[in-house]
Amino acid sequence: MSPIEAIWCLLKWRISSCNPRPTTVSDLKAAILAEWDLITPAEVARHTTSMPHQVTDLVSANGGHTSW
Repeated sequence: MSPIEAIWCLLKWRISSCNPRPTTVSDLKAAILAEWDLITPAEVARHTTSMPHQVTDLVSANGGHTSW
């Protein structure tokens, strides 16, 4: 239910798509910071605008599983 989870997933996908892939901790940190800066407000909005629907579905499911 947390929109940040989708953003972390996006970030992970972008890092794993780097060519060449980071091989050291410092390379990984640099790649994460660079990719984080490239996340657009539209990408964040895509994951946050659905929150009212998600909450409604969760309440309807009495806290159980939803399609989200």
